[in-house]
Amino acid sequence: MRVAIGVAAITFYSILLIAGGQELISEWSRWRVGFIRDLLRVAVLATPVVTGAIAYVLARTLKRSGKEGLLFLSWRDFRLQRTHEQPVPGPPLALDGAEDTEERSLSEQPSWLKRSGAKGER
Repeated sequence: MRVAIGVAAITFYSILLIAGGQELISEWSRWRVGFIRDLLRVAVLATPVVTGAIAYVLARTLKRSGKEGLLFLSWRDFRLQRTHEQPVPGPPLALDGAEDTEERSLSEQPSWLKRSGAKGER
């Protein structure tokens, strides 16, 4: 929800910034200032709602899917979210030994969470 509110706020202020130059836009486009003003009035109200809704759906789908980023999402992730189905889990981890379990659990984490083994890390 915070992502959606942030995107909507940034969009709102961006449209207001553009609206500040409506006379320049009118000169460049040769449209009437009144038409541009009316267009920007609609845009300042409608655009943040649309962009906020898109950001909300993307963030919620990304969180529920457990994927690393937006580029890893597929259309199936969105359909599962809409129908409230749960994805089919993979095979359970075998608890053979402590080292084996740690290696397997680390391999299932996103790459940016894995330990890099760099010098100076705990």
